[in-house]
Amino acid sequence: MITFASPLTYGPGIILRLLKESYAEMISMDPLFWKREEQFWAKYDHDVFQNPDSTGTCAFVSLLGKTVIGMGSFDPRKCPALGIIGHNCVLPLFRGKGYGKKQIEEICAQLRIRGCTKATVSTGDHPFYIPAQRLYRTCGFREIRRNVEWIRPNPHFKMIEYEKKL
Repeated sequence: MITFASPLTYGPGIILRLLKESYAEMISMDPLFWKREEQFWAKYDHDVFQNPDSTGTCAFVSLLGKTVIGMGSFDPRKCPALGIIGHNCVLPLFRGKGYGKKQIEEICAQLRIRGCTKATVSTGDHPFYIPAQRLYRTCGFREIRRNVEWIRPNPHFKMIEYEKKL
């Protein structure tokens, strides 16, 4: 059974490590682009630990027993109108077992607790992200925009944005 815990329990670097391991395949395709992206991940990881009462409450690690298998995060600052699903990943060894769905359900539950009435999430329009695209549709999200420019443009793909009423 999957459970969720604060990343603060695991110390700085846990979020960065999970994202790097989860995106290793994409990183190998364009190391220069992903090196920059890793800097943003490192900053996010740092922010979680520097701001445990704000940013730190909007991230979790996912556990299978005592094994950390992934992470999820969200941004409730636009609530009640909108909650944004942020970084989320499941380590490759644990994919395809429904854990990603449980993470998205947990994020949506946390957004509802904070009064959000709608959630949005983005993923890549690239074959690597087909499982994520399926996951969001399975969780009740509907595609609202395609070919959205990413904040940090990547020549390999565009983004797809999804939305769901909570």
